[in-house]
Amino acid sequence: MSLRRQLAKIGALIWRRRAADDLSEEIRAHLALEERENRERGMPPEEAHYAALRRFGNVTQAQERSRDMWNWQWLETLLQDMRYGLRQLRRSPSFTLVVVLTLALGIGANTAIFTLINDVMLKMLPVKNPQELELLHWNARGDTGPVFHWLDGDTWKDGGLLVCPNFSYRTFEQIRSRNQAFSSVFAFKDLGRTNVIINGQAGLATAQLVSGDYFSGLGVPAILGRTITNSDDEQGAPAVAVVSYGYWQRALGGNPGVVGKGITINGVAFTIGGVTPPEFYGLSPGTAVDISVPLTIEPLVEPHWVQPGLSLLTAPDHWWLNIMGRLKPGITEQQAAAGLQVLFNQSITEGVKFSAGQEKNVPWLELTPGGKGLSSLRRQFSRPLFVLMGIVGLLLLIACANLASLLLVRAIVRQKEIAVRLSVGARRLRLVRQLLTESVLLAIAGGLAGLAFAYWGSGLLLAFMSPGNNSVVLDTRPDLSVLGFTAVACLLTGVMFGLAPALQGTHLDLVSALKPSARGWGQRGVKLGMAKSLVVAQAALSLVLLFGAGLFVRTLVNLNNVNVGFNRNNLLLFGIDPTQDGYKGARLADFYDRLQDRIAALPGVRSATTSLHPLLSGHLRTQTVSVPGSPHDGKGKDVYVLPVGAKFFATMQIPILLGRGLRPEDNEKAPKVSVVNRAFAHQFFGDRNAIGKQFNWGGADSHDRATIVGMVGDAKYSSLKLADPPTIYQPFRQTLDSIGAMNFEVRTAGDPAALIPAVRRIVHEFDKDLPLYNVKTQNEQIDELLVQERLFARLSSFFGLIGLLLAGVGLYGLISYSISRRTGEIGIRMALGAERSGILRMVLRETLLLASFGVVVGIPVTLAVAGLVSNQISDLLYGLTPIDLTVLLLSALLMVAVAGLAGFLPARRAAKVDPMVALRYE
Repeated sequence: MSLRRQLAKIGALIWRRRAADDLSEEIRAHLALEERENRERGMPPEEAHYAALRRFGNVTQAQERSRDMWNWQWLETLLQDMRYGLRQLRRSPSFTLVVVLTLALGIGANTAIFTLINDVMLKMLPVKNPQELELLHWNARGDTGPVFHWLDGDTWKDGGLLVCPNFSYRTFEQIRSRNQAFSSVFAFKDLGRTNVIINGQAGLATAQLVSGDYFSGLGVPAILGRTITNSDDEQGAPAVAVVSYGYWQRALGGNPGVVGKGITINGVAFTIGGVTPPEFYGLSPGTAVDISVPLTIEPLVEPHWVQPGLSLLTAPDHWWLNIMGRLKPGITEQQAAAGLQVLFNQSITEGVKFSAGQEKNVPWLELTPGGKGLSSLRRQFSRPLFVLMGIVGLLLLIACANLASLLLVRAIVRQKEIAVRLSVGARRLRLVRQLLTESVLLAIAGGLAGLAFAYWGSGLLLAFMSPGNNSVVLDTRPDLSVLGFTAVACLLTGVMFGLAPALQGTHLDLVSALKPSARGWGQRGVKLGMAKSLVVAQAALSLVLLFGAGLFVRTLVNLNNVNVGFNRNNLLLFGIDPTQDGYKGARLADFYDRLQDRIAALPGVRSATTSLHPLLSGHLRTQTVSVPGSPHDGKGKDVYVLPVGAKFFATMQIPILLGRGLRPEDNEKAPKVSVVNRAFAHQFFGDRNAIGKQFNWGGADSHDRATIVGMVGDAKYSSLKLADPPTIYQPFRQTLDSIGAMNFEVRTAGDPAALIPAVRRIVHEFDKDLPLYNVKTQNEQIDELLVQERLFARLSSFFGLIGLLLAGVGLYGLISYSISRRTGEIGIRMALGAERSGILRMVLRETLLLASFGVVVGIPVTLAVAGLVSNQISDLLYGLTPIDLTVLLLSALLMVAVAGLAGFLPARRAAKVDPMVALRYE
């Protein structure tokens, strides 16, 4: 019965007019029947009609009771409030537009940041039952001893522990074949950028190695063809590749006949087996994998990592694989970890001999939920995104305070209406609910506009986060989480800026409000105290935003002014990797030398050189050295190492302070030599001359020695924030066993970008299948290094200025309204002899007093906030502390200056009041 009643109510709500007509018709029929019976009893027609009405009772009340039974009263009242609120907002289009745009900015900014937080930290992978996935990693307390000799992958520190998700192929095989906790276990390894040839055209694509049960374990089917299976992941099996949907569209034109076509990856021929779904980018949020190939093909597609006679598939001391598993039903993470620990210990200690005390540093296995994928992007951007969330949260608070002050002024305009409704019996709570409904309607409209702003803004944020070739790939389309966040933000925002004006606007002295002369806040009416408090709050919060923006802007300025130790202008950079086309050893070195000479001969090129990676690219290489006779004699010391070509110092314009630079004769046949920087010489030799001294590559017992032939000035290596590190520059021809891809630096006489076509042509002449990558200028390279600092500086400045603008608008609106209410007072002052300059000073004094009070309140708030977040933002700053008094002073002065400008306009208008007009108006 209850269900039928609820369904009837829903029907009556949907077909409301039909239900009302049916009810009226039924009442009329009942009255007509009663009236006819009365006439049959002998009553006159008129008396029969009134007798029927008296017996039936109040028709309107009967209709109301029936409607109450049909509908949910609260919903009916809400719909009435919404209809009335929409009519009120339609009558004030300018006010509505200003409020909606302000909310669109505030809610949209919060939604944009939350969208990225959701994509980076909260969203699950688009795979089957992602909550069942577990990612394997290991922890170690320190030196892992002889457990492994080579580690390729992401490692980080967590509470003093070394954390790494990489394992050997032997460990993967033992876990896959012997575990009892997972229904499937699969491995994968990022290959990074690879050389790809499709239809004779060379290009670049990101690739990964995957085990045969990678796609089946994830539950990711192919939308075209098939995925890689276990039979593909066997030695000697035909080479098959699976391409992503994005790569299929971008490089293959979305051709449905692509399955079975040939593709060459790093010189190895593959057959395209299938295409993955468009929503699947891989297991690392923020990155997109273009091509997946079987794991057992690794020795062929990655030959430059393999030592002669060694394969990573058979090297237990080489750890390079990521492993993920899907839990069986009923198995918990703790049960799985306990069982896998035994297998892990057996796989890593088999055949390994430990020295005394090394056993305590043996790694132990850990499991973490893998439904969100790998965590590298989360570690990189989680804190910056939360800091930005705090910034846009402050902006939304400022917007709420601004809109609350606007609604307070609007309540004055509607004072007569509210007073009349109260006087005829309307309850105050009912009016508060009506005004709150209008506020929430405004917030919903602002939220809908904010969603469009957020979609555009999150894409812009992605562009800021991924300059150049290091693109961050995320799906920024709003999902249910984003829509839910926006809905909650709209509701809370509507209540935040609407509640205080609703309560204040309905708290009236009815006698004063209903007087014909009542024009606003009278002596016994609502005062300006709340509006002034809101303006002060806006000024205080704006000061916090301005201070934060000042910190990040000064950080960016400080970093841009850092002396990098070389000439960053007129320098073109590009990378190539001939090893992926079979070049190695002396043939590889000759290729680099010939290409360097050919590029150096181009018109407009002053010099050219090579290096393992460009300076200030974020990459680095360290190696242990020992220097006989130094303070560190007998102790290995890690230093930065950079293999470079001849003319490196001349091209980069790094000054040679002592000795000589590196020459073409410093090749694999010549004695090993190196050039060190001043930091290295000072650390190992103090004030002694380092030229001619020798050091050992490795510990003191190493026989691999090099002679120092020169000392150069210090230069930034991988980071602008770090001090110039002790660095060794060695001839790349003397490190052929570890050289693969190299980068070229080309010093030009003019714009370096103008030489890119000529450089591409020359490389194509050398090898048509060899693509260039990371083609950019040195200044662009440094800009990419500062992506996070630039993101903070731009966004915090933008939001800080918006907050300042909102505070200025709020102050302007309050002063303007105050002046309009005091027109008569100003007219009397001027009639009694007050000068225009005095009126101007009076209004400006009131404005600056409010702004100064906001600054006084804002300074301790700013310092308190800075103290609370100092640990979170200290490493995001450079050259200053989280509590920088200079930035705070400049922010306060800017706040007061904007307040003065906001008050000058109404003050100027007040000074031009005609006393006679003002007195007649009053």
